[in-house]
Amino acid sequence: MQSHSSGRTRLLLRTLLLMVISGMLSSAAPAQRTINEADRVVLHGNVHPQARAEFDRGSANAAMPMNRMVLLLSVRPDAQAELQQLLADQQNPKSPSYHKWLTPAEFGLRFGPTDQDIADASSWLKKSGFSIDEVGSGRMWINFSGDVDIVAKSVKENNKTLVYEIDAQYPQLTGGANPNFEKFNALARAFVMKTVAGFKKDMAPAEGEEPRPESSMGSDLGIGYTINLAQDDLVSVQFDIGSYYQGAAHPNSHTETLNYDLKNGKQLKLADIFKPGSKYLQTLSTYCIADLKKQSKEKSLELLDDMLNEGASPTAKNYESWTITKRGIGINFDPYQVAPYAAGPQFVMVPYSALKDLIKPDGPIAGFAI
Repeated sequence: MQSHSSGRTRLLLRTLLLMVISGMLSSAAPAQRTINEADRVVLHGNVHPQARAEFDRGSANAAMPMNRMVLLLSVRPDAQAELQQLLADQQNPKSPSYHKWLTPAEFGLRFGPTDQDIADASSWLKKSGFSIDEVGSGRMWINFSGDVDIVAKSVKENNKTLVYEIDAQYPQLTGGANPNFEKFNALARAFVMKTVAGFKKDMAPAEGEEPRPESSMGSDLGIGYTINLAQDDLVSVQFDIGSYYQGAAHPNSHTETLNYDLKNGKQLKLADIFKPGSKYLQTLSTYCIADLKKQSKEKSLELLDDMLNEGASPTAKNYESWTITKRGIGINFDPYQVAPYAAGPQFVMVPYSALKDLIKPDGPIAGFAI
């Protein structure tokens, strides 16, 4: 688990499927041609012998580089007959072309995709978030790479007139070809922008309010994040929000989480990972109350039973701040929820072993509960 960066890695042994792209280019004028992604042909016999289900090691880190992938291109349709004739002539002792071999470059110019074909295919790859490494001299393949990265974006503001500061960060997925990356990005960005806008609204002076002295202790808003899990199909982010309002007795803090299914393009609710009708809230509550009591003894903290039992009771509201990890489901309890402010926020890691009978077998975290 890392703050402001990609999360832990799970290795995935992948199969690279090589595609024929000549048929993916429409027959319109070159300037108007587009790639038809629905028109595909899988080339059989190109799977690595160890790329089999029994060697699958789980989903890969969403930030894992995918280097030196190969996109195969085909001979131009209008050159197929000529190529077949050349191949026959090269084996015919009576032909002037007998044993007259072509260099890769000569073959490409004579039979390979046109410059426009290469440009269209390269442009399609780049628009999908890939970079071009190399185009074969014979024009029959393009090497390309794709790096998915989680980068930190920030919002900073220092308003000397209203005496406040804002320093907010949020994650964004870059690279790769998954269209759901942008959906995740939009949600992460919208959450931070909404929080910042709310803080700035609170900072707007009331009618008739005297200007605040620049030398006075101002207000501030800080937002950081931690990536608890980052895989090619699942991302779990915890936002830590801290704020101080001028004149308040102490700062305040709380957590918000974003658990996102990159495969299906949707934000996950806690109920989405459990079997319908299961009493998962009761199980979480029982485990968390027992664990919090154990932690309080180890840390010599005094927890009030009434506060603990209410703040960790089996209601959806008490379990809104949750994250997905490889070890279990992390539950955040903000200050004042289960303990006095002085005790600070509390956290419980609920292992999958305690939840395995409740987890949806075809759900997004089923693989962790084995």
